[in-house]
Amino acid sequence: MASIKKLEFGPSVTRGIPKPGESLSPDKKHSFEPSEKKESNKKVFFLIAVLLVFIVAGVGLLIFIFMGMIVPPPPPTSNLTNVTANETNATVTGGCDDQCMLLLAQNTSSSSYCDLINNSSLKSQCYLALANVSLSSCLKTTGSNLLDCVTNHALTNSDIGICSNLMGADNLACMVAVNPCYAENGTEKRLCLAISKNDYSLCADDTDCEMDYIKKTGNESACESITETVKKYACISIAMDRDKCYDLTLQSQKDLCYQIYAIETDDEVACTAITPNSIYALDCFSFFAINRSQYSICDSLTLNNRWACYSNFSIGTKLTSGCNAIDKLASTSRFRCFYDFAKLYGDPSACDLIGDVSQTLTCYVGAIMNNTALDYTKCANVVREEWKNKCYSQSAKIKNDSSICSYIETESEREHCKLFS
Repeated sequence: MASIKKLEFGPSVTRGIPKPGESLSPDKKHSFEPSEKKESNKKVFFLIAVLLVFIVAGVGLLIFIFMGMIVPPPPPTSNLTNVTANETNATVTGGCDDQCMLLLAQNTSSSSYCDLINNSSLKSQCYLALANVSLSSCLKTTGSNLLDCVTNHALTNSDIGICSNLMGADNLACMVAVNPCYAENGTEKRLCLAISKNDYSLCADDTDCEMDYIKKTGNESACESITETVKKYACISIAMDRDKCYDLTLQSQKDLCYQIYAIETDDEVACTAITPNSIYALDCFSFFAINRSQYSICDSLTLNNRWACYSNFSIGTKLTSGCNAIDKLASTSRFRCFYDFAKLYGDPSACDLIGDVSQTLTCYVGAIMNNTALDYTKCANVVREEWKNKCYSQSAKIKNDSSICSYIETESEREHCKLFS
């Protein structure tokens, strides 16, 4: 019979087997569990661990979501100065209302944000706020705001072309603001340019311009450009406010110099420095009589110069009072005054004021017949009926207008008028 080989066990197994004579203690009962049971236990532990991981992750997610819900959103930003130029409308304006757009426009000086404002009143306010820094915003304003801001841009840029964005009177006002001389012409424009540039050479040999420049600036050196001796001395007298006319050699030169000085400085008293009753004195006093509408200024003159001054007054003012002031004994002067007045202004009714029948008829002929200046509206005041009708007939003929004939009261004269007009 074969011998039975004694089995050897390792230390871990040996500890679980009782020695001969030992009994199994209660705490060692389960030292030897079936392997199937051990595998089952491992699976349970693994499932429990996985479940715990999912529970922890779920709880964490719930906490994250919950915290996100209760954290208050950041307060709206009132100061938008940190908006950079590189940020696009898409990133900056997301969720931005009209008031926000207004702030963006003001802080960035960009009218593009004004365009995005829905409220029309707020949009206008936005454009107005940027009007003086943005021409495009300026052009979207209206009324006086438009005029003011366009003018401001034109002035700032010294560009009169910007004024073309305005119409009519506003356009002119803008251009004059940029260039005050724009609306002037001739001597006035040259004077304006000379004064604005402080350069009398811009008068371009216009003596009137140079004289006015002297009066406004007192710049004596400008007188040197005047070639006419008498005017130059008058100019120096004005600039220095001193009588330099006296330094001239000839009396006629002195008289003319005083006349120029008196007129240029609007000082009628200076006329008294002129030789009495000279042609220069007549011109000087006549100027102020007309300018002040006072023919009595002529009374500083004597003899025929006074009547001539009265006549100048009537012609210069279109008032017959000067002619009427001529003494009736000075019949020639009186007639000539009314005759010249009636002919020049086409007013035959002035002839009736002469007071002499033959002179009145002569005056009618000169004022009515072949006078292209004849004014049919003056015919009604003609005293003599036949000359009144002639006045209408001649007016109709000169103007080739038969309707003027209808003013004639006598039928035969009226029909005759129509035939020749």
